[in-house]
Amino acid sequence: MPQQVSPSEIAFKPEEIPASHSSKKIWWLLIILIIVALGAGAYYYYFMMGNQITPTTENVATETSQSTEEAPAMISLANLTAALKIESEEVLPLDNFKEIALVNEEGRALSFFNVLSVILPELNGTELANTIKNNFKDEFQSYLYYDENGVWPIYKVSLKDNSSIDTMTLRAQLMSMENASVGNFYIDPLGLAVAFKDGQVNSFPTRYSSFPEKPGASFNYGLINSDLYLSTSYQGLKKVLESY
Repeated sequence: MPQQVSPSEIAFKPEEIPASHSSKKIWWLLIILIIVALGAGAYYYYFMMGNQITPTTENVATETSQSTEEAPAMISLANLTAALKIESEEVLPLDNFKEIALVNEEGRALSFFNVLSVILPELNGTELANTIKNNFKDEFQSYLYYDENGVWPIYKVSLKDNSSIDTMTLRAQLMSMENASVGNFYIDPLGLAVAFKDGQVNSFPTRYSSFPEKPGASFNYGLINSDLYLSTSYQGLKKVLESY
C-alpha cells in the first residue's frame, strides 16, 4: 500500500519558487510520476489485494427440530408371553382372577389393536383388522384366571361410542380369527385348535374351540352387549362376566 504523505512534509512549494523552463519539465514529470504511482497503487490495492481478501462469515447456529412425539415401543409375542408368565407366578386361590395392565417399556398403556396384531399377525391388513382398528377403543381390560389346570389370559374391549357397524357384520368378520393362530393367546403358546363350534355363555352366543393336548384350554370369543371378549378359558370367561 502506498505511503501517504501529509502536505507539511513536501520538500518544496511550487508557488514560492519561480520555476524555470527546465524546472517546469521536472515539475510536470514529477506530477506525472506521482499520478502514475498513485494510479498503480490504487490498482494494486483495489484489484490485486482485493482478490486476496477472504470475506469473514458469521457462524450461525442452525437449530435442528426434534420431534416431541415418541415412536411407539415395539412389542413381540415373545415379550408379551414372557410378561404374562412372570405375572402368572403370583399365587391366587383357584377359580379367581385378577386384572392386569399391559404397558410398554416406557409405562404407556398398549392399545388393543397393537396387542392383537402381535398375537395374531395373520390378521394384519385384513378386513377384520381394519374393523377392529376403526370400531373398537384403544383401551382394554386384561385378566388372568386361575384354576387347577393353570393360568388363563382373558381380554375385553369395548366398541367405540360412535361405531356404526352392525352386530351381524361384526360377528361374521370375527370368524376370520378361527383360521389364525389363536394358540398364541396362551401363556404357553399352543398349536392349532380343533374346528370352532357355536356356543354360548350366559345366554350370549359365542364361538369356541379346544386344544386336546392341554386340559382346560378352551378358546372362546364373543360379542356380549357392546364388548368383545377373547378368553383362553370358558370357566374364566364366566367368572369375569359374573363380576359385572
